[in-house]
Parts: sequence; C-alpha cells; structure tokens
Amino acid sequence: MKNIFKNLMAGMFVLLAFSCQEDEPAPQPAPDLVQAANAAGLTTLLAAVEAVPELAPALLNSQAITVFAPTNDAFANALTALEAANLDELVEKLGGVDGLETVLGFHVVPAIAFAADLNASNNFTTLSGQELLVERSGNSVTITDATGAVANVVAADVTISNGVVHVIDRVLLPEIDALQPSTLTIKEDPNLGFMFADANGRSLYYFSRDVNGDNNCSGGCANNWPIFYAEEINISNPAFDASLIGTIEVDGENQTTYNGWPLYYFANDENGSVNGDGVGSVWFAAKPDYSIMIANGQLVGNNGENYIINEAGEYVNGEGNTQYYIDFQTGRTLYRFINDEADQSNFGGNPSVWPLYTTEIDQLPSLISTDDLNVIENNQLSFRANPLYFFGSDEDRGDTKGVSVPNPGVWPIVNNDTPELEPIPNLVEAATAAELTILLDAVVAAGLADALLEADEITVFAPTNDAFVALLETLEVETLEELIEALGADAVVKVLQFHVVPAVAFSTDLAEGSQTVPTLAGENLTVIRTGNSVTVIDSADNTYNVVVADVQIQNGVVHVIDGVLLPNLD
Repeated sequence: MKNIFKNLMAGMFVLLAFSCQEDEPAPQPAPDLVQAANAAGLTTLLAAVEAVPELAPALLNSQAITVFAPTNDAFANALTALEAANLDELVEKLGGVDGLETVLGFHVVPAIAFAADLNASNNFTTLSGQELLVERSGNSVTITDATGAVANVVAADVTISNGVVHVIDRVLLPEIDALQPSTLTIKEDPNLGFMFADANGRSLYYFSRDVNGDNNCSGGCANNWPIFYAEEINISNPAFDASLIGTIEVDGENQTTYNGWPLYYFANDENGSVNGDGVGSVWFAAKPDYSIMIANGQLVGNNGENYIINEAGEYVNGEGNTQYYIDFQTGRTLYRFINDEADQSNFGGNPSVWPLYTTEIDQLPSLISTDDLNVIENNQLSFRANPLYFFGSDEDRGDTKGVSVPNPGVWPIVNNDTPELEPIPNLVEAATAAELTILLDAVVAAGLADALLEADEITVFAPTNDAFVALLETLEVETLEELIEALGADAVVKVLQFHVVPAVAFSTDLAEGSQTVPTLAGENLTVIRTGNSVTVIDSADNTYNVVVADVQIQNGVVHVIDGVLLPNLD
C-alpha cells in the first residue's frame, strides 16, 4: 500500500520540480487512466476493466471523470469476502460481465472532484447510475458504498488526462442483484398462478428426475439449470410450509429443496418469465401446493428387477427412465388396475395392499389437465376414468414396486400416455356401434330391449345385417315387418331369445370342442371352440361363425355371428 502511495506521489513531485525551473520545456501531459494505474501497480483493477468490452476506451474518451481506484489488496479482500478464487469467479459471483461493469462504473463519477473541492458530505451519481456518499474531514476522505461499507482514500488527487484518481483501500459495492441475499419468495404468474421465485421475480423449477430427492442435473444440464440456494425466506402464502424447506449439497455448493424437490433457475429466463416450464416434459414451475407431480426415473419392481414400457405398452425388463405420476405431498407413486372399468374400481382385494388414492385436487403441473381427473365412489380419484391407487409396499419416495405385482402390467403406472378408459357400453350401444341395425330393430319390435338391458348376465350371439338379409331372402320376404308377419310375433321373440344365453361366456371361457348352452328360448344351443375359432349350431343344424368375439357390454358379452340362429318353430 505504501509503495503505491510512494510511486504516485513521487511522479507528482517530479512533475512539480521540473515545472519550477526556469528555461525548462513545457510540462509533460498528464498520464491517462491506464497509464496512471499501471504506474501505481493497480494490476487487478486494470484486468477487471479489460474484462468488460469497450469499458477502457469509454473511460479514456470521457471528458471528465473522477475514479476511485481500489488497490490490489482491496480486490484480494473482495475476492475473499465473495468467496471467489480469482477474477473469473468474481465475475460469476457478480452475475456476469454486466455485473462487473456495474461494480466498476460505481467507482467512476462523470465529473472532476479533487480532494480540496469536496464538502464535508457529498453525494455523487456514478456511471452505474447509483449514488456514492463521499465525506471529507480535514485531510481524510472516505467513501460509503451501497452496503454501508466505508473505504478510505489512501492516495488522493492523482491527476490524469481527463480527470483525477483517488486510490482507495476497498472495492465499492453497489446495489446489484447478484450480491443481494438470495431470498426465496412466491410470485403470482398470470398463467401458472403462485410459484416459487427469488427476490427479483426470477422463476424456480422442479426437475422430474429428482424424484428421489437428489440433484440429477449435471454437466450441460447444470449449465442450463443453475442451482438455487435461499439464504433468506420471505413468504406469507398459506400454501407454503416452512418445515418442508431443506438443503442438499451439490459439488460443494448448497441447494435449497422444497418437500424433497431441489430448486433450480433456468438460464434462458429473465426476471418475471417462466420459459422453463414444461421443457423436455421434465421441468416444471416449482409450486408449494401441487396435488400430483410428474416424476421421471427407472421403474424398479417389487422383485428388484428394472422395467421399461415398450412401444406396445408392455412392461418388459430393461433400463431407462419412464415418466410416472406421484402424489406430491407423500411422494408415493400412483397406479391403475388393469381390470377396472371406467370410473369404477373392480379391485376387491386387501385395501391395505392397494389403498385408494383420495385427495383434493389443487395445483397440477402444466402437462396434466384437470379435465382428465374425476372424483368417483369412496372419494377415489380417477385419471382419464382410470381409478387411482397407491401400493402399500412403496416405502420410499418415488418407489415403483407395484409394477411387478403380481405380474408386470397388472398394475401399470400412470402418465401422459395412459389411455382413456372408455365406459363399457350396454347392449344397445354396442349393437349401434357395430351397426347391427336390423337386430336392434327386431329387438325393439319384439319388446325385448328392456329385458335384455336389465338382465344380470347375458351372452348375445348377434347376427350381422347381412345375416338378416340372407334370412329374408330364404323366407322370400323383403322387410322386417314382413318377416314378423310371416313367422308371427311369438316366433320372432323366440328366435331372438335363442340368441341369448343367461350367463357370461367370453370365448376364452369356452372349453375346447363342443358344448351345449341354454338360451332364453328354452332350447339349447351348440357351441364349438376350435383354437381361436368359435362356431354355433342351431336347431336346424345350420352352422355359423363368430366373426367378432368378446365385445364386452355392461351385463355380459356379445359375439357377432354371420347367420341368424333358428330354434324349433313347430
């Protein structure tokens, strides 16, 4: 510090000595800022100025400036205080080159102020736009920065070509976002609602792959998604639970978590923007009150084996991340049961093994629509009409043990690819969808519709329209009305009842070979299964094929056949 003072003052005394001698040449011009800083050994200051493009030329070309120039020791102390090992790390701590430019500009006043020109108290507006408090007491001059820290002028009034330099023993810190205590707040976004942010309104995010509570964003990911650490919390939102705040260590740095989810910035955000929400279907605005959260990780069954879902939707052994939904509050994975019907739970087993998922829906990640959720019987929540469950043996956050119980695919996870579970149609709806219009007309004409819809269990062998047309041709009639007239109303009722078995029989329920089954007509029907093929034989020994099997209806099953079955009509 004394050497710097000696060098600066010695240069000034030499200039004064030469100016007092007679017949000497005109005084040498004053050095510019860079030359003066070099002469004083202010190498760190010069390096900092050079790190900001165009700053040095701008200062050299200014008409009038006063520079408060920190010593190398002052910069070393600033590096220590800001936990930076070198100038590059200091730039990072200041939020980038723009932050460094703000700090350096805070040391420059666009006017000339020698020490003798100062009042006892002076407020100067700096190139950064912020004010400095400069105070003079006798021959002592001090400067107070935005943090309240006080720097001393250790070498005053070093004249430069466009102003004056005062060497100081401290780096002056302005108000700068990067230097403010990192504060966790909640802001209200017009589209996403209340979400976590820092004190400047910069958005914070959750990463789906952090479902286990660890930071899984490294390498290039970490460059795009910097970690967030809160030194202070300023939140009054009732949805926020301070007890859920935590801290993890990532490569020697602290990161704040909420309810086990690490918090991140998005590099492409500005204050107020939420550009990171939904990126890659794995990044979501961080909220305190999600009901459901989207996880993304390796599926590991109760048997310890790894699973993936192939293109056919089958659960097969393999390694790779899969998207799945979890309950945000508990971290437990959500499942559906393959045998459930639309908005109807058919699971009759131990409820402690597969508890129903009951919750009130509040906030959801942007990829989940409230239209896909519904509350059904017993307050169970359904997703796309699939009733939702927990698995009792999922102990840790994000566990997916249920995917292998009792066999893979019986209890699938739930995610964006989960299909809508369509309501099971009744007989009329199924026949309408299959365009069995003549059969429907016949059932209505015979007055059987209500009886069939209200039956407990039925299997219907349903003739196609072509099958009815063939019967009309055989009987040499042209319309259904003529058929009823030709056979008689009672006979038509018996024909239709001969197509209905008062029990549920899917094709897979049939024994291999021939079997007889009772019908509502009071006569037996012969059904033959040969592998995957099924045929039916009526009382006249006519054989017809099942062309579409196993159409499930609310009270049974429909098999579409290519002929009209005839009972004994004598």
